[in-house]
Amino acid sequence: MIVAEELYKGFDGVPVLHGASLAVRTGEIVALIGPSGDGKSVFLKHLAGLLRPDRGRVLFDGHDLARLQPSALAELRSQFGFLFQGGALFDSMTVFDNVAFPLREKTKMREPEIRMRVQASLAQVELDDVMEKYPAQLSGGMAKRVALARALILSPKIMLFDEPTAGLDPIIGHAILDLIGSMQRRLGFGGILVTHEIPAVFAFVQQVAMLYRGRIQFVGTPQELLAAEDTMVRAFVHGSLPPGVFQPVDDTRPRDSREGLAAGGGR
Repeated sequence: MIVAEELYKGFDGVPVLHGASLAVRTGEIVALIGPSGDGKSVFLKHLAGLLRPDRGRVLFDGHDLARLQPSALAELRSQFGFLFQGGALFDSMTVFDNVAFPLREKTKMREPEIRMRVQASLAQVELDDVMEKYPAQLSGGMAKRVALARALILSPKIMLFDEPTAGLDPIIGHAILDLIGSMQRRLGFGGILVTHEIPAVFAFVQQVAMLYRGRIQFVGTPQELLAAEDTMVRAFVHGSLPPGVFQPVDDTRPRDSREGLAAGGGR
């Protein structure tokens, strides 16, 4: 369904992706894991066509995203749904208007039909009683569920989740993951889920990919991940670091220099 081939990307001369490749099959959810700052969100934006690679390509149903005309790319993106870290709800709109926004922007539905669709979508995430509230009146977990309802309102073929449990306590975070899993089983969408929630996501993802230093270090089932012998994969999964990953502070420098680094004055 969606294939990334040898993606390279850098910003201001700083490389982020170094030949990252991954394939996602129709109806399959892939968990994308890896250390913070190694390019997971950048990789996700390439899959959505929001960024273009310096080298490599992204194919969606055989179409190279970088070669599509803007109108064709916009039409293709209508098959994507996004759930961002912060939810990205419009503060000035009610919950109802937030969820209705994609329908009003991208379809010619009449308001009575829009109201029915929004009510049904909010009912799926058990929030049909907050339609007239504003985002500021919602808890973090409720806001994420509203954002999920909005992301699914157009019945996307692919869902892209960028750390959907960020900022939530563990209990609410796991509830959000359970909801995503149940919605995926019900609606059949495929996609990528960037997460640090190991092993909670193993209950509903079919594959796990680990991005490390700009490359996909591992791809396999959750069971294969747990049995992997790769040193970095095992270290990340078990919450430890192998020797030499971080270089120690050079104690031969003057004391003032070391204290500056400790206080945040260094690189």
